[in-house]
Amino acid sequence: MKDTTKTLSRSFSLYSLGVILSRLSGLARDVCLAFFFGTSVLIADFMVAFRFANLLRRVIAESPLSSSFVPTFESVKKKSLKEGFVFARDLFYSLCVLSTVLVLALTIGSSILHHFLNDFHSFKKILSLTCLMFPSLIFICLYGLSSSFLQCEKKYFLPASAPVFFNLTWIMWMAYAALHKDRCQSLLGIGVIFSFFVQWLIVAFPIFRMFRSSMSIKEIFSFRLFHSSLKGMVRPFFMGAVGIGATQINSLLDSVFARFADASGPAYLWYAIRIQQVPIALFGVAITAALLPPLTRAIKASDEGHFKTLFKHGYKKSFAFMSFSFFGMISLGSLATMVIFARGEFSSVSCVATSKCLLAYSLGLFPHAAMLIFASSFYASHDFKTPMKASLLSVLINAFANAFLVFGLHMGAVSVALATSLTSIFNFFYLYVAFRRRWGKDVFEVGSYVKSFACGFVASGVTYLYFLCIGKKSLFFLCQALSVRGEFMMNLVYLFSGCIVFLLSFIFMEKVFKEKQVTALLDRRDHK
Repeated sequence: MKDTTKTLSRSFSLYSLGVILSRLSGLARDVCLAFFFGTSVLIADFMVAFRFANLLRRVIAESPLSSSFVPTFESVKKKSLKEGFVFARDLFYSLCVLSTVLVLALTIGSSILHHFLNDFHSFKKILSLTCLMFPSLIFICLYGLSSSFLQCEKKYFLPASAPVFFNLTWIMWMAYAALHKDRCQSLLGIGVIFSFFVQWLIVAFPIFRMFRSSMSIKEIFSFRLFHSSLKGMVRPFFMGAVGIGATQINSLLDSVFARFADASGPAYLWYAIRIQQVPIALFGVAITAALLPPLTRAIKASDEGHFKTLFKHGYKKSFAFMSFSFFGMISLGSLATMVIFARGEFSSVSCVATSKCLLAYSLGLFPHAAMLIFASSFYASHDFKTPMKASLLSVLINAFANAFLVFGLHMGAVSVALATSLTSIFNFFYLYVAFRRRWGKDVFEVGSYVKSFACGFVASGVTYLYFLCIGKKSLFFLCQALSVRGEFMMNLVYLFSGCIVFLLSFIFMEKVFKEKQVTALLDRRDHK
């Protein structure tokens, strides 16, 4: 079946549906984490360790693996379906061996480093937790490869929804760890490993059935480790890993700077970025995941016109959804933070600090999403140097911005979130200029972007007026009519009513401007 804007919209919708489920379960996970542990130094140290342990997750298992596997797999599969499956099989077993060796090397290296940190007790504890979670890398790598394979086979819902099982499993471990506060950090670490194993297992079963339709059991297990057919992936994977590695260095720097800015800083950023990442995953990553395989097929077919059509469609949708999300966070972010997290060990001070970080993060929403689409375009054409250069330069920008805002202006944890957004803006402009030089500017519809921005701006203004003039009175009478009691329930009703006002205002403005990008998601005819 030929890739069209409608099939792209359908793939995006299926992926988004899976992401919605995974994000809802992720929300439940973070609510439980906030309830049981709040923003204490104990959980802040665990969050830093989690980031260190997951450094190689993004460097190896996510974008570089997907961006190098998809074009190579599509090329091999175009010659023969059986050859494509053999290529995927050999890569699977080779990745198992490589990730296991890497985990052993990291564990040994961390154990050696551990002996040199006697004067840094807190960082020594963070390193021990990091070392404990290293084995999860094996299952993350296998899940990343499995997800890319399923997306090439036009199966988008399952890989997007598989994190639901990770979140549910970890919630159970979290509840158990909360009962054993003396060793809760190590229990949470073990729970992370087991949860990633469950997540991979969910996508492994359907892939095994696909392989059985093309291979015998003997052929499935007759693998060739590091076979010559995998060489085509090495260079793009390495360059992608360097680029993403630079991004992850930024992430690690953020954790370290946040720890210097505030002892609970990593926790504030953790909860804020969980809300900020919802639209990124729901729209930005979903569009990119749906876009990469068809863009690759268009490049392979030397059809630049179709490539531009697909890119234009995806970019317009991304801008519209990010405008919707950006203005939504400005209008509703603080209230949403209060409703989601303000209970148990999560204090009012934590709520205010997290809300500030969320607002700072929201400035980088569109640049981040656009950066993903630009990078996918370069990956589809086997250009891995350009995204890599942008990422390497962003390390310097991020480090300078963090140092200036944390130590120069003393802005606290919010400075780390602001530095992240500034880095995303720089990355966006770098890739935008490179894209225009290669493919021209005719794919960018500025008028459409202005309309989408205006829709969000007006919707945000209407929502603000609602809260300012009508909201509290309406809330009081509505809560009385519904017999609602308690601060949490009143805030929930307040947030829900504000969301309705914002959504209806945005949809109305899209109809006024005849720019129905967000509205089209609700229209089934757009996906058929």
